[in-house]
Amino acid sequence: MVPEKNMSLVTRMWLPAIVMLAVIAAMAVFSVMRTTRLIDLSKTQQDAQVHRLELAIEWRELAAQHAELSQLVLLGGAAAAPQAARQRTLSERLDKVGQAYLKWIDDERQRTAASAVEGPLRDYLAATEAVLKNPGDNPAQAWAGQVQAKSDSLLKALDEQASLQRSGARQLQDEISAGRMKTVYSLVALVP
Repeated sequence: MVPEKNMSLVTRMWLPAIVMLAVIAAMAVFSVMRTTRLIDLSKTQQDAQVHRLELAIEWRELAAQHAELSQLVLLGGAAAAPQAARQRTLSERLDKVGQAYLKWIDDERQRTAASAVEGPLRDYLAATEAVLKNPGDNPAQAWAGQVQAKSDSLLKALDEQASLQRSGARQLQDEISAGRMKTVYSLVALVP
């Protein structure tokens, strides 16, 4: 540093202001860089979380529609024959949405929830197909006895999966808020 007696009075008066301005500029640059990085990261994470939540809800709704339509086809007899094609299309859509959802899974809790859906889904589809092929003398009783409990089990597993995605969205919001608050705290800590 320059000896004090060589600095003019004007330089000595402006030096603290210049140092303070440099510190404020550095804090502003740090804040902008960190905030930009956090916004980009949070946007990517939020987009993925919203997509998983939408797929989980759609999967659940398709399963409920499939159960209602399958029951209609079973109980409607010949009058419900046109609905059978729609039911098959819905089965394909149910499978596609399930496969799309599985591609977006990115942690162990989600994998566990997804595997908890696989068994009930397989059981429900097998029971539905069996009852539709051979409804017996009383289709309503066949549905209630062989399919209804499996349908309820599937919908419960899908509800738990959607609930997991909702809680994941809330957790992600909390993490994003905490990251932004770290920026604020670090700036406050730098100001003397």
